[in-house]
Amino acid sequence: MTFLIFILLLWLPLTNSLSFISEPVDRTISIHFPVEFNCFVSHTDAILLIWSLNTQRFSCNGDCFPSLPGYVFETLRYNNATHFIMTIEAVNLTDNGTVSCIATELTSTMSITSTVVLIVNDVLDFLKTPGIPDGVEIILIGYSILFVCEVNKQGGTFVWKRRGSVVPDNPRYTYSTTPSKSSLNITSLTAVDIGEFVCEVTLASEVIASSPAIITLADYNAPSIQQGLAYEVNVIIGPQTVTCPVLGNPLPTEITWSQDGVTLPTSSTSGPYSNSGILQFDTSRELDTGKYDCTASNGLHTVNGTVYVEVTGLTGILTQWYVIMGLIVACLAVSCVGGAFVLSLVCCYIDQRSEDKLTKKYEERIKQVKSRRAERAREHRERFESAKTTQVSTIINDSSRPSSQPTVYKNIHTDKYQYTDFLKNPDGSVTYSVKQDRVQIGGKLGKRPNTVAEIEIAPIMEERPPTHLRLPRHTK
Repeated sequence: MTFLIFILLLWLPLTNSLSFISEPVDRTISIHFPVEFNCFVSHTDAILLIWSLNTQRFSCNGDCFPSLPGYVFETLRYNNATHFIMTIEAVNLTDNGTVSCIATELTSTMSITSTVVLIVNDVLDFLKTPGIPDGVEIILIGYSILFVCEVNKQGGTFVWKRRGSVVPDNPRYTYSTTPSKSSLNITSLTAVDIGEFVCEVTLASEVIASSPAIITLADYNAPSIQQGLAYEVNVIIGPQTVTCPVLGNPLPTEITWSQDGVTLPTSSTSGPYSNSGILQFDTSRELDTGKYDCTASNGLHTVNGTVYVEVTGLTGILTQWYVIMGLIVACLAVSCVGGAFVLSLVCCYIDQRSEDKLTKKYEERIKQVKSRRAERAREHRERFESAKTTQVSTIINDSSRPSSQPTVYKNIHTDKYQYTDFLKNPDGSVTYSVKQDRVQIGGKLGKRPNTVAEIEIAPIMEERPPTHLRLPRHTK
C-alpha cells in the first residue's frame, strides 16, 4: 500500500485535471459500531471538498464544518493531492443511506463526485468480547483476571458460562453490569477455574454468545531456598554480603533477614542489615557471629532458610597472613633455586668458552714453537753444509800429511754443540761422521749419547713441546 501511494505521488505532478486517486466504498455495519470513509483527490488548484451524508453536508477546505458530535474529520495534504477522512464513531439507523465525496476546484469550478451506500443493521452485536489481556503469556495460580463483555445495544441480559454451564456462585467471582456491558472478575485463581468462559447476551428475541475466553493455568513452583544455604562460614575482613538463593514461580520478591528471631533493619551503621534481600555487613565485629534466617515469599507461599555466619578475629587474620607469607617465602625459594640453576649453566658456559680459548691459544703456541724449531734446524743444516764443504776442501788440499795411508781429522767443530771427524782416504776421497756432544732441551744443557751417521747430519733437537709450557686442564 505504501509503495502504491508513493507511485501515485510521483504520478500526480504529471496530471493537470481534478480526479480521484481513491474513492470511498460501500459499507454494511451493525448499529453503534464505528465506520470510516476515505476520499483521495488529485488536483493542481485549490479545492473545496464536501462530505454529504444523506441530507447532512460537511464543507471541508482545511477544517470541516459544521462540527457535530460523533463525526470526526481529518485532512492530510500532499503535493497536488489531498486525503480526506470522515469517521462516524457510532452509527445509528438515521445514518442509513448514501455517503458522497464532492471535490470542486475554486478557480475553474470543475467538480467530481463519488457516492457510496451505508447500510446500518439493527442487530445485537458485541463491541468487546472477553479474552486474556494483551501481553499476558501465562496465568499463574493465585493470580486474578478480569473478563469484559460489551454489546452495541442496551437493555440486554448478560449470562456468564463456564465449560457450557452457568457460572456458579463463588465468593471469588465478582460481577459488574451496566445496560450494555458486563464484567467478571476472578480472584485467587485455582485449578477449578480452568476452562472456557463465554458471555451470552439476550435482548428480546436476539441471543448472541461471545467466543470463548480460555483459562489455562500454568504450573507453579512454591518458593524454595537452594541447597548450600543450610551452613555457611564467612570470614569477615571488611564489608561482606550473604545472598539468599531462592527459586519459585512466581519468583519470590519479598526476602527478609533476621538474627536470633529479630528482623534486621534495612540499613545500619554498626551492625548487619537486610538490603533488598541481601544480608549486608559493613564492619567487622566478632559479636556478629551467629545464626541468620532468610524468609522468602512469592505472595502464595513462604519458606525459610538458615545460614551460620562466623566472623573471625585477629587470630584468624594473622593465620591467613602467615599462610600468605609462607606462600611468598616458598615462591622466593623456588625463584632462588631456579636462579642458581640458571647461574650455574651460565658459569659452565663461560668456563667452557675459556677452556676453548686456552686450548686454541696452546695450539697456536705449539705451532709457533714447531715453526721456530724447524727454522733453527734449517739454519743448522745450512751452517753445517757450509762448514763441511770448507773442511773437506781444506783436508783435500792438506799436503802436510802423507797421502799413502788414511788420515784422521778428529773433533772438527762444524756447528754449535756439534763436532765432526773427517777421514782422508789414500785415493783422495774424504768421509766424515757427525757427533752431537751436547744438545739444548727445555732451556737446559744436558748430556746426550753420541750419534754417528755417514754422510748425513742428525737433528739437533726432537720436535716436541717444550717442558716449561703449562697445559690447560682439558685438552682436545
